Amino acid sequence: MGLILALTGCVKRGSDWPVTSTVQEQPKGAVDPNTAYHVVTKDETLSGIAREYGIEIQELASLNRMEKPYKLKEGSRLMIPKVSNPYPVKENDNQKDEADTEDRSDSKLAWPISGNVIKKFGTGDKVRKNGIVLEGDYGAKVKAAAAGKVGHAGEIPGLGKVVLIDHSDRLVSVYAQLNEISVSVGDHVVRNQVIGSLPESGNNKKPTLYFEVRSHARPANPLKFLSSRP
Repeated sequence: MGLILALTGCVKRGSDWPVTSTVQEQPKGAVDPNTAYHVVTKDETLSGIAREYGIEIQELASLNRMEKPYKLKEGSRLMIPKVSNPYPVKENDNQKDEADTEDRSDSKLAWPISGNVIKKFGTGDKVRKNGIVLEGDYGAKVKAAAAGKVGHAGEIPGLGKVVLIDHSDRLVSVYAQLNEISVSVGDHVVRNQVIGSLPESGNNKKPTLYFEVRSHARPANPLKFLSSRP
């Protein structure tokens, strides 16, 4: 989704995954805790991603074993070095989010699950949250917020099982902490189609879903896109 980097309580942001002939996969088990991951979205460039994360393009290219010309493939994954928050944060993100959503009254998203919002979008306790956390029921079905194409379906370090859906108008929705995934990369889904599920059991706490919305490669407050609750 230019999307995703690590999704945790304070989700990390990113939307880039460079997959080209010059990019080599990181060996499993060799995940650096100081490294985040960014899923590449349409029209993103390596220089733009480097600028958003405040790192040198050469450093980013070297870490991902890329050679000139730097070509990015939509849906590929990029390693982002030494970031405490995998998703880039801009000073005026909240203002931009408001502007982005003002004219979107006709493009509301459906709620992926029924449940209370237990963690909100924005900055709190000195931690930037690029999405919201919804509390659900054991085994609850997770549904697509809108029609679109699946850009990622699988594990992401720190986020567990994740599904990313690319919608129209450069809008991307992210669903993390899934127990099961029922779609594959490249699938075209419709609004409210089941794409996965939450855990069937656990401790005394209810299972949660991390939900993020990205508008034009920037994290946006999902509550400004979600339709009114039924």
